[in-house]
Amino acid sequence: MAACNPSSSATVYSLHEWYRVKPFALQLFDDHTQDKYWIKNAWILALNNEECRKSMDIPEHSDTELSRNEKLWMLALYELFWHYKSAIDFDPWDYDLESWCNNLDIKFQKGDEEYYQDMIKEPQRLFKASVCSTYPDSYDRHLFMNNSVMVISQDEYLRMMSNLKEMDIDTEEDFYILEEDQYLDYCHELIIPGNENSAFDWVAEVMR
Repeated sequence: MAACNPSSSATVYSLHEWYRVKPFALQLFDDHTQDKYWIKNAWILALNNEECRKSMDIPEHSDTELSRNEKLWMLALYELFWHYKSAIDFDPWDYDLESWCNNLDIKFQKGDEEYYQDMIKEPQRLFKASVCSTYPDSYDRHLFMNNSVMVISQDEYLRMMSNLKEMDIDTEEDFYILEEDQYLDYCHELIIPGNENSAFDWVAEVMR
């Protein structure tokens, strides 16, 4: 099983911002549980990059709507993720930019597809650059794309679970079972299945 390491610094600040946009994100990233965790990792990674944050144009005081740029970012990440899932044969829906725009309440008229494909190129470029700077090695970028790196590190997970299960952990052996089994199960449930060779090839070609 691939190692599960924290993908970035998931600060409370960035987590607040993630949960502000999560209801909108799930209008797109809702096909599989893995999708929901991928966009969480991706959004937090972008939030921790200065150029990405500036491009998002995050509203100062809003918990009910996204800025236009945030919507374009969400669309850009979903379109990129759709191509990844298609490449590895992980049950993607048909390419449907109009439907995706409608889900994000982005006005879409007949003939707008090329316009929006152009509009999402810059967010995708910034995101890919952020991934490459965070993970210089292509293999690590592959792990990021298939959810083998998590926002929640093993240490963070164990602190959280040991607090929740303190009454059930009586010995070091009890904690050892928690440490060895439950975190790996947690990670394994979120890893995106698919053709691994195709995944490597896609990452090498696109995420550079």
